[in-house]
Amino acid sequence: MGTTTKLEFDFMLSERKAFGETKAGVKGLVDSGIKKVPSIFHHQLDRSEKASNLGKTCHVIPVIDLADIDRDASKRQGLVDIVKEASETWGFFQEAS
Repeated sequence: MGTTTKLEFDFMLSERKAFGETKAGVKGLVDSGIKKVPSIFHHQLDRSEKASNLGKTCHVIPVIDLADIDRDASKRQGLVDIVKEASETWGFFQEAS
């Protein structure tokens, strides 16, 4: 994994600050018709690939690849079902594309 430079960190910080100042939140992004997840919400996989280990219990966050969601209607419905299941079971999931 590469390290984040000061310039990259400053850019990410300014992007997050600008997003926070809009007070629109994620719903505001959805309402605006956004087509791509903003880079401030992207996280490198190797930071979160390891399962949490609380005592002897191992929890793994569901990872769902949404890359093909716009390409095929049948795949889209399958992905919607997977997202629904992860949301109902876990309350959250990690998106990968």
